[in-house]
Order: sequence, then structure tokens, then C-alpha cells
Amino acid sequence: MDRRTFTTLTLPGVATLALAPAARAQEFGSAELIAAAKAEGKLVFYTANFAEIEQQVIKAFNKRFPEIKVEMVRAPGGQLITRVKTEAAAGKLIADVVDHSDRALMQPLEDLFQDYAPPNAADYSKDALISSKLWPRATIAWSIGYNTELVKDPPKSWMDLTKPQYDKLIGQVFAQSGGTTWTRIMFERQVLGEHYWARQAATHPVLYPSGARRPTRWCAVRSRSRRCSTT
Repeated sequence: MDRRTFTTLTLPGVATLALAPAARAQEFGSAELIAAAKAEGKLVFYTANFAEIEQQVIKAFNKRFPEIKVEMVRAPGGQLITRVKTEAAAGKLIADVVDHSDRALMQPLEDLFQDYAPPNAADYSKDALISSKLWPRATIAWSIGYNTELVKDPPKSWMDLTKPQYDKLIGQVFAQSGGTTWTRIMFERQVLGEHYWARQAATHPVLYPSGARRPTRWCAVRSRSRRCSTT
């Protein structure tokens, strides 16, 4: 089976595929399509999401389709876009599924994909749709997370992160990582003002290339996190 026929699937399709009851298998495609996918036996999955979360999705997917091996490639948003563009330009895009956290970065690449609709397409808000080739998977929010063992007077607002008391205690993801980080940067610029960056820089934050969880002793600001890991 030509791998490129699968290149267009977006992750919402995979997530739905993994979680739906076996009795609804026909909703994922024709029997011929599913048989061809099983015969191919492999799915290459590019994602900017946390690896731990994706492993759970893959595990659920394999409960429904144990014959299909999922090969995951995880990279920060900006790096993932660069990889997709580079491979596509060389005619060697190997991804079957691309999950990215920034639809603005994905939309210029939509011609690389075919039209697709998940089984629950009718349930999507029209405001969330930008293309019949790209489907939203989740709504992501930023929050302030802190190590409860090290920070006894935690920040209560974004502006608190500019206070001298948090000098060398803040971890941030730099803007070039793309994806959800870019939305945080735009929030800081439009709501808190560009002066916010200079004021926070004075606290000497540690910069990371990704929001994915990593061992740290720093108070960190991360996507979808309520407290930092100290392991």
C-alpha cells in the first residue's frame, strides 16, 4: 500500500480510532482500507506533544489495532515544522500522522495532506475548524506551576514572575520553540506589555527548548502543569 495515502491522517483520527468501541470499526474506513493498514503494519507518528501522553494514546490505539506498530517521533514545535518542511521538500516525508500544537504553523502545509474527517466530525465547533485537512485535538492552556518543597510564597499572577524574590528560580520555554509557547509569548506582549520580558529577564530565568517535562529543581512555568516535578 502506498504510504502517502496515510500521510493525511491527523491525530484526532488516531485518538478516536483508539478509543472507539470495536463494534464501530467500520467508521474508521472500509474493510479494505483497514486490511491494507494492517498489512502495512506500521504507522509513523510525528508529535509536538508530551511523549508520556502520546504513549498512552498509542497504547490505546494498539488495543484496537495490535497489528499496527506505531513509531513515534517527538520534537518541539518549531523543530517539528522544520523537519516536516525539509522532508517534504526532498520528497521524503515519512510521517503518516502529524500532531502539532500550533495550527497557524500547520495551515501553510495543508497541501501536504488529504481531506479527512474523524467519526465525530459533526461534534466539532465550526469556530475551531480551519481546514478539512487539519482537525483540532485539544484546547491547551498555560498555568504557573511551582515546586511546593522549594517555593513557600508562590507567584499568584504572571506579573509576580518579575519579582526579585524569584531570581534564578524560574524556568521558561523560549519563543522559538513554537507551538503553544508562541501563544504564551503573544499573551505576554499583548496583555502584560513588552516591558514584561525585560523585567522577567532580570530574574535570570533558565530557558528550555521545550515544555515537555524534564528533571529539574527550578520553579517552572509549563503548559498543562500545576506543579513541577522534583525527580
